[in-house]
Amino acid sequence: MEGSVLVINCGSSSVKLALYSDQQSTIPAIDATAERLGSDEARLTISGDHDAEHSGHMDHAAALKTFVEEVGTYLSDLAGIGHRVVHGGESFAESVLIDSTTLAQLEETCRLAPLHNPMNLMGIRLCQELFADVPNVAVFDTAFHQSIPKRKLSLWRPIRLVYRASGTPLWIPRFQLPFYQCRSRPPT
Repeated sequence: MEGSVLVINCGSSSVKLALYSDQQSTIPAIDATAERLGSDEARLTISGDHDAEHSGHMDHAAALKTFVEEVGTYLSDLAGIGHRVVHGGESFAESVLIDSTTLAQLEETCRLAPLHNPMNLMGIRLCQELFADVPNVAVFDTAFHQSIPKRKLSLWRPIRLVYRASGTPLWIPRFQLPFYQCRSRPPT
């Protein structure tokens, strides 16, 4: 499979994009950063093989669309789009090709990263709309944690002493500590 690869990171108030001319490239041909999105001070800066700058009020969708308009000729042989997704929950242990089932599962992870995952999903949906025939892949920050053995993730206290408010046992990984939802002893 030949062609360029677009990598997108939609954050809570920014979008970072990198377009690689082919799949073996380690240096992007075009970089773009959109910052302060949602405000009148928003700015999109594109550099590399194509230079441009846009400022004024824009949101994530407007920044992505402006990027596509600016570098459209470079996207003609686009082979794939990679999306950084902050939280994949326990459903995603590795990168995944995005389809309707994956999108539904990603919707459920929005509560785990409410500032980032909704923006990640917006970027994915917009890319699916703009590039209907190009595969989209999600790469998860939390995939790293999926490879750590559960015994190393558990808290210092014995698992049998951690209970949900309903009294059912609860296993809590270190990177998610919702102590306000659990008790140290089962309800009496």
